[in-house]
Amino acid sequence: MFLGDPFITDWGANWTWSFNPTRNRFDFIELSARLNYPCVHLRWDIFDTYWTENRWQYPPIVGKYGYIGSAATMKDADTFWYYDPSRMDKDNTISFPQLRVPRGYAKHWWFGKLANGSHIAPGNYTFRFAALRPYGNPNISDHWDIMQMPVRHFGVLPLNGTNSTLR
Repeated sequence: MFLGDPFITDWGANWTWSFNPTRNRFDFIELSARLNYPCVHLRWDIFDTYWTENRWQYPPIVGKYGYIGSAATMKDADTFWYYDPSRMDKDNTISFPQLRVPRGYAKHWWFGKLANGSHIAPGNYTFRFAALRPYGNPNISDHWDIMQMPVRHFGVLPLNGTNSTLR
């Protein structure tokens, strides 16, 4: 499904983000992927730090098997070279899963917003970015083309950019 490996531009964040672009304009996850074929079902799901692929259940239910929720990425991120808060609204999002995705290149900017409208809490997480293969059964993990992560977990810091929950 994926033409080449999807990748995350880390910008020196060491796999931790607070999702506060007013403090650091690169404080968000930029995920890029190229689909070789049109995709019926593309997912970006966030799980707790202990989640592994053998716990995959479809459809995932928030609170079960470590599922936190799906990512909501900034709309039309792939039309921009960089994030400019004076011209772009990071809260203008589209949520995963995405259905009937055309083949080609796409860039997704995640600012910590989940598909249900809430923001992810500070902590350690893992995620699964996956495209359902043609004629695949979404219940079967092997029927998904899954992004291979260079690290097992990523960290979310408090929004104020410290280890404190106080502003």
